[in-house]
Amino acid sequence: MLMLKTASRGVTLTALALLVGASAAPAAFAQDSGGDQGRGEKPDSRVGRLFIDFDTKLGRQSCSASVVHAQNKSVIATAAHCLFPEGGRGPKAERIEFAPGYDNGKAPLGYWRTDKITDFHNPYKVDGRWVQEAKTEGDIAFVVLPKKDGKTVEDAVGAYKADFKPDTVPLAGRNVAVHGYPGLHPYDGEKVVTAKGTTTAFEDVAYALSSNFSKGSSGGPWIDTDRGTLVGVTSRKETGSFIVGAPFVGSTAALLAKAEQIAVR
Repeated sequence: MLMLKTASRGVTLTALALLVGASAAPAAFAQDSGGDQGRGEKPDSRVGRLFIDFDTKLGRQSCSASVVHAQNKSVIATAAHCLFPEGGRGPKAERIEFAPGYDNGKAPLGYWRTDKITDFHNPYKVDGRWVQEAKTEGDIAFVVLPKKDGKTVEDAVGAYKADFKPDTVPLAGRNVAVHGYPGLHPYDGEKVVTAKGTTTAFEDVAYALSSNFSKGSSGGPWIDTDRGTLVGVTSRKETGSFIVGAPFVGSTAALLAKAEQIAVR
């Protein structure tokens, strides 16, 4: 399991990065068994597995991701550490493949693939708080995907509308469904799993939710089930049975605005 040093509000934490594929789930966590798809309670093809190739001994890793609505209809949201595990230093992703609706080794809608990655900004838009200081609340990245067979990923599978939290809105008390592909027992990374509940605040900078998600679930979407909107992505599992979600805030909106201006072909 990859160990990362992450900083939040000036405190250095040893984080468990959830890059690749948890023990028995606590009572507060359950796999989703239904719900209103329109509100995001049940995962669909907007959620997928993300495969990342590194130019180091890390080799191929996997995370989770989701399609977010953008003007160019080609953007997915994931965790920044899935692409740059040590912030602006260390290994970086060379190529990625996104498989929307991935299930048990099958990608029913195919793979959207990037070309070789050359820097932080093309085709990625990575939160500067992660690049510069590896801060948990900045563990967010948007990836612009080329078209596949003439179709953008959003045209093919749909997209979640992003919802950016104003500073005056508390982190605690949000009803969410969190989707991802955890890869440790009892899971194997082959099926999407859902945790549902009400958020608490993590160090006043991020969401927290009781869950047994493990490696592989990083980057998965946090969906506000009252509004059906994308409000954050999974950053990591903290000590104990809860996960931490990096929230979409004003600076995230600016990041997405840059990503959706990138032309695709």
